[in-house]
Order: sequence, then structure tokens, then C-alpha cells
Amino acid sequence: CGEVGPVMPTMDATSTDADYDSLRAKYAQPGYRERIAEELAQHKTAPQKSEGGDALSRIRICGACQAMGYVKREYNFRVLTEQCEECQGEGLLGTKKPSEALAEDHARRQRITDLEAAIAGADSLEELDRLEAELKALQPET
Repeated sequence: CGEVGPVMPTMDATSTDADYDSLRAKYAQPGYRERIAEELAQHKTAPQKSEGGDALSRIRICGACQAMGYVKREYNFRVLTEQCEECQGEGLLGTKKPSEALAEDHARRQRITDLEAAIAGADSLEELDRLEAELKALQPET
């Protein structure tokens, strides 16, 4: 019994010629190159969804640990798992660490709750106006 090698597809000359002919017809259409160039130009100049003020646009994945937060190092014959030094174990790089952003969001929500309680117990109209203005400044726009 002989071994069977990899099976190679057989192509006859008529099927390949027909494929090439259909491709030539597709790309030979008048104005095809201009349409493609115009679509590429529109794609390059189209505004991106995030405008830079978005918190996620400032955060990048750490390249040292591939967003895992830890790296593996060989020491003698052992493999040690250590916290990534580039991102301090967060897995992301940016102006703010995600844990700091979460802490700020929690503090903002707590301040909103405190302001709502203070509004409920406000004694004067001036104090009520001041508290409502501060509350509006803290609440995200919807």
C-alpha cells in the first residue's frame, strides 16, 4: 500500500480563463478606479466617533503585558508571574488608570446623593438655587 500525498485541485484552462475574464470585466468598468479612490478619500476624512474628549480615547492597551496586568519571567528553571511594571497591574495605559476613574465616578455619584438630600432639607430659596446649580453641573448630559 502506497502513501497518499496531499490532493492538489485540478484546474482546467476554461475555468481559470472564465475567472480571469470575469475579474477583468469587473475592474475594467468605466470609472471603477475613480469610485474606489473617492470611497477611500471619504473613509479617511470621515469624522471618528470619539472626539478626543471621550475617556476611552485616552486609554491604550499595555503592550508589555497585553492587557493581562501581569508578566511571566523565567528565573532559573521556574516561571514567575509578576505584576506588570509598565501599567502597574492595570492592563491599560492612559492619563487616568481605570481604578482612579471608577473612584472619581463613585465620588461624583456620592456627591449627587448628598446634594439631593441637602435639596430636600434646604431652608432658603438661595440655598436651594445654589444646590440645584451644583447638582446640574455634576449630572451627565443625556
